[in-house]
Amino acid sequence: MISFQTDENNDFVTLPNGNLAMVSDRDAVAQEARHFAATARAEMIHAYDEGIPFLREAFSKQPNLAQFEASLRRRLLDTPDVTGIVSLTTQTEGETLKYTATLQTTYGTVTING
Repeated sequence: MISFQTDENNDFVTLPNGNLAMVSDRDAVAQEARHFAATARAEMIHAYDEGIPFLREAFSKQPNLAQFEASLRRRLLDTPDVTGIVSLTTQTEGETLKYTATLQTTYGTVTING
């Protein structure tokens, strides 16, 4: 897998010569998995039913971690070149919902946080 590299703000990364930076293999799959996990349900006009139901599950007064985790698992498994989920933990820290996922990919194991 090859993809354009993005930074922590989801902006494209440029090289000193002005060209767009690229990522490949494990780094590309990890980046795409983070993007897939950050996609809100109904955000994509051509895949309206895909994504994480953040408003209903994560941003409510009492987040439902089990439903959020189930949605996150489905979304991560939709990521190209992800073949399985080795581990996934979700937790709340104050008003912040966090996750750590270890994914089995066609390029080896990667860990992502969000």
